[in-house]
Amino acid sequence: MIETAGHVDHGKTSLVQAVSKNNTDTLPEEKKRGMTIETGFTSFKLNEEITAVIADVPGHENFISNMLMGSCFADIVYLLIDSKEGIMPQTIEHLKLISHLSPNATIIAIISKIDLIDHERLKELKDEIYNFLVKEKIKNFYIQYFSAISKSGLEEILDLTRKIAVSIDRKQDFRPFRMSIARVFSLKGIGTVITGYPISGEVNLNSKLELLPFKKSCTIKNIQIAGNNVKNASIGSTIALNLRNISKENVRVGDTIAEQKSFELKIKAVADIKIDNSDEFNSGKYIFFSGTFKDIVKIKFLNDSKKECTIFFKENVICEEGDKFILRTINPQKTIGFGTITKTFIKNTEKAEKIKNNNKLEDSIRNKFIKVLKKYSNSGIALGNLEKEITMTKNKFLSSIKLLEKEKLLKIFNNFVLLKSDYEDIKNKFILFLNKRKVCGLNDIRELSNGGRHFLISLLEEFDRDGITLRTEKGRILKK
Repeated sequence: MIETAGHVDHGKTSLVQAVSKNNTDTLPEEKKRGMTIETGFTSFKLNEEITAVIADVPGHENFISNMLMGSCFADIVYLLIDSKEGIMPQTIEHLKLISHLSPNATIIAIISKIDLIDHERLKELKDEIYNFLVKEKIKNFYIQYFSAISKSGLEEILDLTRKIAVSIDRKQDFRPFRMSIARVFSLKGIGTVITGYPISGEVNLNSKLELLPFKKSCTIKNIQIAGNNVKNASIGSTIALNLRNISKENVRVGDTIAEQKSFELKIKAVADIKIDNSDEFNSGKYIFFSGTFKDIVKIKFLNDSKKECTIFFKENVICEEGDKFILRTINPQKTIGFGTITKTFIKNTEKAEKIKNNNKLEDSIRNKFIKVLKKYSNSGIALGNLEKEITMTKNKFLSSIKLLEKEKLLKIFNNFVLLKSDYEDIKNKFILFLNKRKVCGLNDIRELSNGGRHFLISLLEEFDRDGITLRTEKGRILKK
């Protein structure tokens, strides 16, 4: 998922049109004003395997709520900076929002309209942007140039985007499906369609979901990503769902669609919070943004440090631990706080206990998984093959996997599964092996595991991710 960001009229839509050959300003008002109001979506092929979805967000501060909708799920951000104007207020605000909502996103700062300045000014501006990104503690960033007139810099931007996209390692998400709704409309002969951003899990054709907070049941007739029909979808893109049994009038932007009976409505939450100016920020009412949800909430600080607060919602809402949010003042509107939900509360304590019990795995199921996985203690097993051997419904299998992961009984990497204890055994043998040999290749690790080539490669990559090894030209070595 790629998102644009930057001050109004700094060239976001022009860049999107150049990379995708599509204009995302489709509303009559947008064409009249010459600027983006709604978040527009389009897609383009990076290579034969990867299709990039890009969200063109509005830069004007009056439409910051629309910009926030596209900021929560970005992998790559095109941060546009006009060569004549340089870093402006919305440049700064957008970067702060994105660095909180999508902290792992790679920023490509793009100096636009380069035809308007000379080489010396261009070099000077590049240094300013570099210092700005370092000051804002952005870890992964690049600086590029672009001209919408000559298309200078376009190929370099596309090459860099491909390089970043192929390096994204998105692990399978076993949590229940949940999606924040960004748009809703009705098509003749098709029915109600919603678009939005999956927050967790996976949705499949004919999945039975529920619309929250109204708890209306529905079924998925069709799924599209970038205009293409697909059988399933998960985090990493904006998706369109064609709903059965729900009319357009019953759906609102900001609502949630989710796996049935997986989420409860919350009346309040506790959160860690970071504020720009503690003198300006006191307990009271603020505008709360999370995903596509927006509402006025009451904030009460838990201590004088103002680093933790309780959020009281006007209506029962869907929010979960780990959800990120933004707080803005009501009048005048400006961003003042960034937070993360750490605890939630539902109204009915009896329901809370029921959910807690549902999140406990039966001993018989746990033992069944252990028995099967013990057969593959030295070779691992692919998730799909494990599901066949366990013989239970897909939803039950996925929820069991999630609970076993929570118990830290499993180690899952690149679609392979091992018992955590078996993974630790292989890891320890590998460390001893490397202490003697100093360097190890793929053939060497076959002495420690009888898994297939794909499993062994995945195992070595997991050792790298766990900080045990480093990959060199000669092979893996122990990380010092």
